[in-house]
Amino acid sequence: MKHLNLTIQSLLFTILLSGVVTSCQFTPKSMDSLLDRVEGCMEAHPDSALQLLESVTEPEKMSEESLARYYLLLTQARDKNYQDLSSDSSIIYSVNYFKDYDDPSRYGKSMYYYGRVMQMCDEDIRAMKIYLEAQNALKEAGEYKMLGLLHGNIAILNQNQSLYTEAIHCSQEAIRYYYEAKDTLNVAYAYQTMGNTFFLMQQMDSVKKCVDRSLSFFDTNPVRLTVSADKLLGLVYSYQKQYEEAERLFLKVLAKEPNDSKKIRHYLSLGHLYQMMGRKQEAEKYLDVCLKDDDLLVRSEAYSCLSDMAVSDSDIKQAFYFKQMADSLFYIVENDRKRDAIAHLQTENVKERFLRKSLQIEMDKRKMHSFVFVVSVLFVAGLYLLYNKYASTKLQVNKLYRRLEENMNRNSIYRDQVEAYSRLLSEHTQQTELRIKELKDKISVLTEGKENTRQMQEKDKSKLIQYQKEIELLKQQQLVEKTRMEAEIGTLTQKITELENTSHELIDLMDVEKLITMLKEGKIIAENMIPEEWDRIYNLVNCLYDNVLSKLKNKYPHLTSHDINLLSFLLLDFSNKELIIIFDSIGSNTLSHAKLRLKERLELEKDVKLDDFLRKIKKNKSV
Repeated sequence: MKHLNLTIQSLLFTILLSGVVTSCQFTPKSMDSLLDRVEGCMEAHPDSALQLLESVTEPEKMSEESLARYYLLLTQARDKNYQDLSSDSSIIYSVNYFKDYDDPSRYGKSMYYYGRVMQMCDEDIRAMKIYLEAQNALKEAGEYKMLGLLHGNIAILNQNQSLYTEAIHCSQEAIRYYYEAKDTLNVAYAYQTMGNTFFLMQQMDSVKKCVDRSLSFFDTNPVRLTVSADKLLGLVYSYQKQYEEAERLFLKVLAKEPNDSKKIRHYLSLGHLYQMMGRKQEAEKYLDVCLKDDDLLVRSEAYSCLSDMAVSDSDIKQAFYFKQMADSLFYIVENDRKRDAIAHLQTENVKERFLRKSLQIEMDKRKMHSFVFVVSVLFVAGLYLLYNKYASTKLQVNKLYRRLEENMNRNSIYRDQVEAYSRLLSEHTQQTELRIKELKDKISVLTEGKENTRQMQEKDKSKLIQYQKEIELLKQQQLVEKTRMEAEIGTLTQKITELENTSHELIDLMDVEKLITMLKEGKIIAENMIPEEWDRIYNLVNCLYDNVLSKLKNKYPHLTSHDINLLSFLLLDFSNKELIIIFDSIGSNTLSHAKLRLKERLELEKDVKLDDFLRKIKKNKSV
């Protein structure tokens, strides 16, 4: 009956909101009224609140305070609807606004949701700092439920850093604050968070106590609560090798899971469980489903399980293939995560600066319009000049960075392959030796007490011969496999050494950026450059353009050292003005003559321009 009433309430509220959306013109007064309504219904109807907030068009036309409230409520609603917040930086506007106003409640909430954004971006340290700052404001405002949510998230951050004692303490604090707020449901969830920590600490009895406690608050527990509780207990039983009980719970969880997108994790758990139970067919059934999922991490874990199964079956080739797939997918996930984190930080910093500036301009617009305009123009002009000055150098050095990154990626893959081969070799050796020992034990049993083999029955003699042949075959196979894998490891090790040597060379070359900058700024002239500096310039050009200087010197022996120097700087995109300074020339005529002599010594046709020749080289065409 209670659930029916809630359903009716939710339906009525949705209808009410629909009427508001269609009828409201979002005047300043009506907007404040609308935000008040959303704020009041956020806990009970977060889905309807989000629908209403997203229906607002042109929120930038709101007043400063309304916009700050709007962004806070929007982020809050998205979080309560389990949406990804990693690309949401609008909350920064709310943080910057409420920071300067005597409203600790909204400032604390803004900081909390800013922390949630950072947490979803895997910026754990930054999220922790933001949460700790939010805590003071929320305590001042007496926001007990928000303090509970905050400590629950800090507990998870501590879990991620293996700070389990701190995580337990934070879960206890979350429970205390939820009791203060009379929020029984979140108390139950907080006990499960604590249970997760105990699971990581391998204290399974404590996990069970936490689960029992979490399920003790309601006569009929919410589906989501029971699903997460059963999943946690299933993991406990799986760890304790009580596989039948774990299977029962995992199947129960799969049947009850209300969110289809989360079912894939339950498939993975079942696949892993059946793999440990040795039920290959059932394991493959669930793992094959995981291999078709869009989540690369899920696929990586599924391949890892399949690799373990192949090892158990002594299928070394298949095991190695699955291991390669698992490692490759995991590498992609980690690489994407790092790249997305960097991109987010860069975007966020830009947006943060923009929002701060926008807020300041809005607050002082009557006084600052002219000044900001002039400063902006000068700033953009300055950036443009700096970009033109350094872009070419940065572009060239970025090529080296990309090559270095490729080297590092390949090096990592090779090292993983070496590790996989080594592990598989060790496992294969152990399995072979174990089988040989079993066969020797059987031979010992057959021959025990029978000094004269004639006493043995024909059946026993046949078995004896069979066991001896199998032992010889296993030894031969072991030798072949060992030789093959050691050869593979040797080849990979050689590749790793070559890549490391190349990487060291690239790192040395990247240091030349400072030298090029000083040359372009006129702080160094060619006459004063030492041989080591010239070598760095030559090596950089050769590296960028397929050993071009060495090839040209061999092809055109009449090229002088001055020609090579000039050619190097031209390929590094030095301007005529910069070249005049570098070579301490009298003027452009001297430089023109030098270019003309270079063209003659390169034996270029009269109708072929030197710039076209250089452009051809840069496009990696033959010289």
